[in-house]
Amino acid sequence: MPQYESVHVKKTLTNVAVAYFQSPDVFIADGVSPQVRVNKSSDYYYTFGREHFRVLNPIRRPGTTPVEVEHTVSKDQYVVEEKSLREKVTQEEIDDADDPIEPESDAARYVSERLRLSREHRIATQLQNAANYQAGMKVTLADEAQWDKHTSSDPITNIQTAVDAVAGRGKAPNTMWMGYEIWSKLKHHPDFIARLEDQSTRIVTAALLMKIWEEIEQIYIGRALYDSAAEGQTETLNYVWGKKFGVCYVNRALPNKKVPSFNYTFVWPYKTTAGRVRREDVATQPGNAQGSLYQARTYPHADPGAKCEWVEVGMRTGFKITGAYMGYLISDAVA
Repeated sequence: MPQYESVHVKKTLTNVAVAYFQSPDVFIADGVSPQVRVNKSSDYYYTFGREHFRVLNPIRRPGTTPVEVEHTVSKDQYVVEEKSLREKVTQEEIDDADDPIEPESDAARYVSERLRLSREHRIATQLQNAANYQAGMKVTLADEAQWDKHTSSDPITNIQTAVDAVAGRGKAPNTMWMGYEIWSKLKHHPDFIARLEDQSTRIVTAALLMKIWEEIEQIYIGRALYDSAAEGQTETLNYVWGKKFGVCYVNRALPNKKVPSFNYTFVWPYKTTAGRVRREDVATQPGNAQGSLYQARTYPHADPGAKCEWVEVGMRTGFKITGAYMGYLISDAVA
């Protein structure tokens, strides 16, 4: 909770408010992990067998029946947990706050930022864990092979190997993701600069990568920062998405429990949103649950004498890698 003095702004500063919020475009979890709205906190999603890759002779002779085939269906379970944070707002803050300070809505914004960063870190940790990838679908670079070693590394071959590996499992990848620490080195790599047209401005952008790998529809560069220091220690900022590079197929067009995707974030929406601070409704999607992704609400402190209330923001989500064969991980892409 901010100190009482911090919300009483001197009149000369009434048009100035400084908030250390990260820009929304630094977060990439929504892009690399499509959301599937569900109606229950825990249920099953379905995975289908790979019999359709087997080549058969479908000839039917006169008087005989067609060749019989079958497909297998298995299921796995997702679990959605509620994640929520709250901040205390005193009546004195509300009564004495000067424009543009709005203690309740400012608390909701701050709590939402913390909640979103927590989710970003949680998903990034799972996607950067090599144990979540199948054998042959991951590699660790070292020494002269790392992409910041511009004269000896070969990122185009490394990335092509990843793309080919995913495509070779039956689903061409449509997504690349990486941390900013990788992109800051990769965009200066001479192998990519050499691919630029001579008459063009010689700046490597994500669009160049999508020209080289036409299968790729989206490239996400994670720029979110988090403080890795222990509580009370000197701030130590690090990039959430680290030094790993991913190639995968994710179904952003129609996320569904029956549609293959490398991973999903299962969301159990709130059917109603209580409180007067914030409401963020999600767009209705056919076949999916409707409601609010976030719930923001205010409620009084248990002790009336405290003369304060809580501002709480929550969301109910569960991350799951649903098709490990559709993802490839390059670890330690830069030193």
